[in-house]
Amino acid sequence: MEEIGVSVASELVKTSLLAAISQVRYSICFNKYVEELGKEKDNLMVTRESVHARAETAKKEGKKVDIMVEKWLKDANTIIEEVEKLEKRVKSKNTCCFGRCPNLIWRYHVGKQLLEKTKVMLEHNSKINFPEFARPTTPLGMKYFSSRGFMYFNSTKVAWDQVMEALKDDKVSMIGLWGMGGCGKTTLVKQLGKAVEKDFDKVVFTVISNTGYSKDPR
Repeated sequence: MEEIGVSVASELVKTSLLAAISQVRYSICFNKYVEELGKEKDNLMVTRESVHARAETAKKEGKKVDIMVEKWLKDANTIIEEVEKLEKRVKSKNTCCFGRCPNLIWRYHVGKQLLEKTKVMLEHNSKINFPEFARPTTPLGMKYFSSRGFMYFNSTKVAWDQVMEALKDDKVSMIGLWGMGGCGKTTLVKQLGKAVEKDFDKVVFTVISNTGYSKDPR
């Protein structure tokens, strides 16, 4: 019985000692944790910029960035903000006795936070293998555009009929409307698009503007 009691007591002492050492390391390894936190923050910031740049490129190509990518970027911003607040806290106070010795109790609490936040950044930085980064967006149909303000005139009716006839001709691959600025060409095209949308898989409206002209007749 005495041997069993001694064995149990030894295990309890050993467990308590290991727990104490584990707790003390937050204070002893404080500077190391600060350094590791800074390194992982830099790594996460580089990854964030890379993912952000890739997302911006996808958007410029007319693609929709997956919601998981947007969430990853949002979470990355939040984590980095929290880390920067923790870094400010580290710089504000880590000594006692008028700066003569380290504040071990303060270092214990903050050191624990440093280690936990470093692990959070490591984990978040490893989650960039997104199942789908971006996908092509479906162009807006012509029904998206309002019909308000459209009025038929004799000239409008003539142009309408001519375009409709041209659309029925398989040999016609391009149709142009000519007229003075502000005479209603764009509005007419939108209405035509709505009228024929049921006959095509998709009717897409896009504006191709003339950014200038050359004075050289050549």
